[in-house]
Amino acid sequence: MLFGQGVSQSTLQTVRAFQSVANDGVMLQPRLIDSYITPDGVEEKVPAKEPRQIVSADTAKQVRDILESAVTEGQIKEAGLDGYRVGAKTGTSQSPCDDGTAGFCGFTASMVGMAPMDDPRFIVEVVLQRPKGDIYGISNGPVFRSVMSQALRTYNVPPSKGQPVRLPQYAK
Repeated sequence: MLFGQGVSQSTLQTVRAFQSVANDGVMLQPRLIDSYITPDGVEEKVPAKEPRQIVSADTAKQVRDILESAVTEGQIKEAGLDGYRVGAKTGTSQSPCDDGTAGFCGFTASMVGMAPMDDPRFIVEVVLQRPKGDIYGISNGPVFRSVMSQALRTYNVPPSKGQPVRLPQYAK
């Protein structure tokens, strides 16, 4: 089990890292605006930044295999979706206090994943700030599964083909 201290990155930073893994190691710049209309009525496209290779395609594939194994063979089976190959990672950390006092005031529980693993189309991250109850009994899996399945249905993403990757440490 992994455990972190405090907040060290934003949800967008986490999702960008996963997007790079899903995209064979190529990081894309997030964009909120594709184009705008000038006062003269002319559409102006906002240029996209050049994608950059941040890890090799081979390394990205290895990470995808590990993420998929965490769902199919590991501790987060609740992130799985019927008909789709899914890869995901959970995270737990202590949350700093909102009032500026020293120390920590609760936990942050997260899950981030991608699907379908044979051709990743979507990244979903679920973050729970200071959930109530035993932190080890709290699961983001049902929310992750609901959001991911809705995205796949909404965009008519066909089910996965082939079998999930089985890494040697999980092979039976």
